[in-house]
Amino acid sequence: MHSLTRNGAGYRTHLMTSAQCAGFERCLHKHGHFHRIERQVYTDPADPRRCYYLTYLPKDPARLEAFVKNEMLKSRERAEAEGSGYIWVADLDSGTPREWEVLTLTGSVYRVREDLTSCTCPHFVNRCAPAMILCKHILAFALNLGTFYTSEDRPLYQHTTTHAPALAGT
Repeated sequence: MHSLTRNGAGYRTHLMTSAQCAGFERCLHKHGHFHRIERQVYTDPADPRRCYYLTYLPKDPARLEAFVKNEMLKSRERAEAEGSGYIWVADLDSGTPREWEVLTLTGSVYRVREDLTSCTCPHFVNRCAPAMILCKHILAFALNLGTFYTSEDRPLYQHTTTHAPALAGT
């Protein structure tokens, strides 16, 4: 299945036994169309059995580019679906570029840089950043979705439409 991994955009297998994982790993190496093949251990505290999975990346740049475009489209769709409910608060002491805290629909709070280069959400840190993909929080900020506040107790501006112009590269 397609997945964002710490190595970037690529593939991840389903959970399997150690022997199955080793066999599939040999096949991938023999196939030659993939690289950065890594065996991962999945442990569930409620289940003492160990399961394994593989992550691997395509060598074909066109396949990788198509995958990244698809992931960006999915992030944008999630941003458009949820972003109008976000509450943004500017951290006026964060320097330049400014950072904004976002309160999401689930109640989580993350920090997004105004220059769209980072977000503190786990999805961005662990998956999007290595693949150079923007998370839904960064895209919602770029599309001005949600209610924006400065340090005063009033909205800076509110923009809730989900029909924003296309971002470059999406």
